[in-house]
Formats: sequence, C-alpha cells, structure tokens
Amino acid sequence: MQNKNPNLWLMRFNDEYGFNMLKSIIQEKFNISLITGNSKTLTLLNKHLVKKQKNFEFLDNNEICILKFKFKKRVNSKEKTSNFFNNKYYKAYYTALQIMERNERFSGELSFEERNYAIYKQVEFWEKKIEEKKPTNVIFFDIPHTYYEQIIMAICEEKKIPFMSIRETSFAKTTFLNTKFKLIPGYGGKKFNKVNQVYFHMVKNNKQKDIDIELNADQATIKFVVKMLLKVIYTFLFTKYKKYTLGYFIKSNYFEFGENSFLNERFQQFLYAWNCLSLKLTYKRLSKKPNFKNNFVYMPLISGYECALHPVASPLNLFIILDYLLKILPKTHNIYIKEHPSQFRFRYHQRFSRSKNFYYKIAKMKRVKFIDINADHYKLISKSKFVVGSSTSSAAVQSVALKKKYKYYGFHFVSNKYIEPLFKQNSNDVFRDNNFFHEEWSYKNSSQDPVSLAKKIILWVNDNL
Repeated sequence: MQNKNPNLWLMRFNDEYGFNMLKSIIQEKFNISLITGNSKTLTLLNKHLVKKQKNFEFLDNNEICILKFKFKKRVNSKEKTSNFFNNKYYKAYYTALQIMERNERFSGELSFEERNYAIYKQVEFWEKKIEEKKPTNVIFFDIPHTYYEQIIMAICEEKKIPFMSIRETSFAKTTFLNTKFKLIPGYGGKKFNKVNQVYFHMVKNNKQKDIDIELNADQATIKFVVKMLLKVIYTFLFTKYKKYTLGYFIKSNYFEFGENSFLNERFQQFLYAWNCLSLKLTYKRLSKKPNFKNNFVYMPLISGYECALHPVASPLNLFIILDYLLKILPKTHNIYIKEHPSQFRFRYHQRFSRSKNFYYKIAKMKRVKFIDINADHYKLISKSKFVVGSSTSSAAVQSVALKKKYKYYGFHFVSNKYIEPLFKQNSNDVFRDNNFFHEEWSYKNSSQDPVSLAKKIILWVNDNL
C-alpha cells in the first residue's frame, strides 16, 4: 500500500441503508471530499453529520443532470480547455447518449446535438472537479446509471483512480464492481452457489412464486389513473407555476436545461399511470397461453431498462437480441416472451420504457410469441430449450436452480455450468468462479449488514490507495 491518505467520493446513496454505510466509513476518519445524492440524502446528512464532518461538498443528483453547477478556475492555468476529445472517453459517451432516454418526457425530446452538448459540459465539469478535489477512491452505492456518471467512470479509468460500485440484486445478494462492470473478488465474498442455497431452495419448492403473484396484483387500476388526473387538475388550479426539483426530466427549452414545472410533472405522472393501465390491456390482447408441446426458447423481459439493460449491456437493445436469436435458432423453434410482472406497476422514476409500437412490432415477428403474464414462469423455464435474459436477472438463478441452460446478455456476472453468454465473448474476458458474492443485503433489513459492508469497503480502500 502506498503512503497516501484516503480522500473519498461517495456517490448517490439515497436511503438509510446506504447512509449507515457512509457513517461507518466516516468513523474511520477518512477524508470525504464529495458526496452526491438527492434531497433525502441531504436531509440525512444535515440530521446526522452536522457535528461530525462538514468539510465535504454535497452535489444534488438532479441539479447535476440539468447542468446546474458552478465552475471554479482550473488549478493548472495552462490547461484552459476540457479533454472532451479524449478517444478513451468515447464508449462512455455512447452509453451516456443511450441512457439519456431516462431524461426525456417523450421519445426524441432531447436531440442528438443537445445530448452531446450536455455530455460536453459534464466532461468539462468533472475534470475540473477531480482536479480540484483529487479523490483517491470513488465509490457508488448502486450501478452508475445516470448519464453523467458514465463520464465520471471514464475519467476515473483514464486517471487510474480506483473505483467501486455496489450492486444489489434480489437473488445474488451484494457484489462489488469496477469501471468495466467486472466483479471485484475477495473482501469476505463467497461463491455463487454457496450464497444462493436458500434462494435455490425457494425456487425448487415453489415458494418464490408468491413474489410474482404479489407483483401481478400490485398494478395500476382505473381508480388510480383517475386519482392521478385529479392531481393534474388540482395542480393547474393552485400550483401550476411551481418548479418540480425532484424529477429526472432535464430539458426546459432549445439547448436549455432546467427543472420541469410542477404541472407538467403531474401531467407526465398521469400519462405514466395511463400507460400502465392501457399497455397492460394491449399486452393482454396480444399475448397467448403457452403451448408447451412446441420447441421454444424462453425470454422473460426485464423491468424497464435501468441497470439491467442500460448501461451494463450497452449497445444492445431487445430488438438486436431478438434479431440474433432468430438467426441462430432452428426454424422449428419459437421464442416465447413474457413481460415482467412489475412492468404495469406505477414506478415513476423514468420515462415509461415500453410503448404500443414496441408490443405491436414484436407481435408481428414470425416465431416470436407474447405469453400470458399469468403463465407459470417456472414451468416456462423448465420446458424451454434454454432461457435468455440479463446477466443480472433473477431468472439466471432460477434457471440454475431448475438445471436449465441460461444464456445471458450484459456483463459477466455468474460462473456456473448452466450459465453462458448469448453472444461470443472476447478470449480475454473469460470469467471464472470466485468469491464475488456478499451475504450482506438490504432486503434482509439487518442493521448490521451496512456496517459489515462498510468494513469491507474500508479494506478495499486501504488496498487501493
């Protein structure tokens, strides 16, 4: 280990669980020079850390997205322009352009030129900020999936600043990832099969089905849509000029970025609720009961596109995957697609990720069939030739539990005889089983788990100075 004092950036922890990790790290007396988060993060900071440490800078995630930041003069006065044309950043630009869909009210709201401009300003800002703060380590409390975070990752990789993101799933507990979304081994981690024995048991004994039933039941209703419409009317009458500072939409005018209006935000929420209901009916009309006598490949859809598809699987999209499958499968094989049970719930944190055109286009494809959302997910896995899905999907572990081949898209996540990449991988990307998986897990609601994870993060920091 080099003789260097840790100077950490802690990025976008937005709940009590992440905050408990933060408190444990601060107690180690590491210097924390930058924290990002949302309004809840700031409330927690003001409540718990006013007397302990205030020498950090706090940046609001929503303000960063709309370019609401102030610049300081560069420390190196000779370098007056940003490193925007660094060709090592270009993959990050591509991914950032792609995941900015999350910041649009409707498809195409942000032009290609506006997206490029926003990325340019982010490069300019974060290079100056890194130059000013000189972090030794950057830690995210989730997979970075906001567009500016791709820029931070690229700069960290270029400047060789050790980077870690913490990824939680509903099945494989907690993992640590680097800037290339590769798993970081050690620090008390365990092998995939060992950490998932309880989950395997639940799948084999049909106990996991209860969760799917709950998700199907908790979906938008006519009553809920009417409630959202009444909120639009109320806002129009009383608060239509108020700015909405907690949203993810970033465009205010041509090449202008800023907060959405409260009225428009309420209107977009109404549209989201309407889509939840109307597209549920569309899917019901287009989907069929599965015919288990047919030869088929099963492709359960992920919920939305955040994290599980973009950015970890960029530049893929679902149509590229389907096109590839239709080319490699025998003509006698169908593709059964089943929508995620969460898709038609009101989860208003991104632009609605499906559309009628999405469903209609797939429904017209030969040998591709939408399957009734109430069809038995586990029977579909068992009866399929193989399963296709995201490397971070719970279907991966369910397939292993049921001893069915799972072909994944996305980054390398699991090494198991039943799991393999859908697309041919580079030879230097061979993935081997290792101690990647940590049993600490926010879903357990254990007060000790964030403290235990913080100790592991501290060990990683000390090893990467």
